[in-house]
Amino acid sequence: MISPYKKALTKAVNEWNNLAREERKIAVRKAQLKETISALQALCSEPPDINALSLSDAIRFMIRSTQGGLSRTGIRDKLDEMGYDLKKFKNPLASIHTACDRMVDSGEFVKMATDEKKVEAGPELKALPEPPPIFAGLPSLLVTALEEKK
Repeated sequence: MISPYKKALTKAVNEWNNLAREERKIAVRKAQLKETISALQALCSEPPDINALSLSDAIRFMIRSTQGGLSRTGIRDKLDEMGYDLKKFKNPLASIHTACDRMVDSGEFVKMATDEKKVEAGPELKALPEPPPIFAGLPSLLVTALEEKK
């Protein structure tokens, strides 16, 4: 005759094993959903508002999106084309020169060998700040899980 303790132990071990299998299935499904949500979020998000960026970040954005480098006046013209509000600066070109010079000094930009008036991305170019995620209506637990991914 099997003791009631052994029966209880066998039952507990079996339940434990079943739960462990379920946990693995859930972990796989959560990982799949996290990727799906991230991909869909990118498709649903609005393009960034360039005026939400600092002048330095807006300049970084211009340099990242241009091949062949840009001169300071070229940067000003591109910022103006993109709708960046340069009116908030007393002398926008001087502000652009100052920002670019600092970024050259820090290694974010390098002067082009073919035209020293132009700058291009350097080895230390900083990443642009990420726009806030669009998680409206998602449960807070899911928002926390998605934030942990970053």
